Amino acid sequence: MTVRADHSRPPFRVGVIGVGTIARIHLPNLHRLAEAASAAICDPDEAHASTAANYGAKPYPDARRILEQQALDAVFVCTPPLTRSAIVERAARRSLHVYVEKPVALDHGGGLQGVIEIERAGMSSSGGFMSLCARG
Repeated sequence: MTVRADHSRPPFRVGVIGVGTIARIHLPNLHRLAEAASAAICDPDEAHASTAANYGAKPYPDARRILEQQALDAVFVCTPPLTRSAIVERAARRSLHVYVEKPVALDHGGGLQGVIEIERAGMSSSGGFMSLCARG
């Protein structure tokens, strides 16, 4: 079921970078939100990037291109941990809101630089912890 609270504003354009296991949970949830639209999906694996067709999104092969070429309001960073810090920093420099999966960085310096860039841009961010309430 899709519910939209505010019909006066266009949907929030979201890019999903990294289409592994966790993104396959986020994508259907984003798709159900009338306030959001999956505008672009990025993954170097062509089979993963082809998921974009299921959501009316444009596929991209790498994070740099999605951030440089696609009109977005926010990104979900669901890439392997080694790549997250640089993507978060680039997204913040483009004035995008950022949702990043855990761990947000591999070290304190990488995480801190992302926070600095997000604050400098005046954007919002959130770190994910999908299994916090999982039943096991």
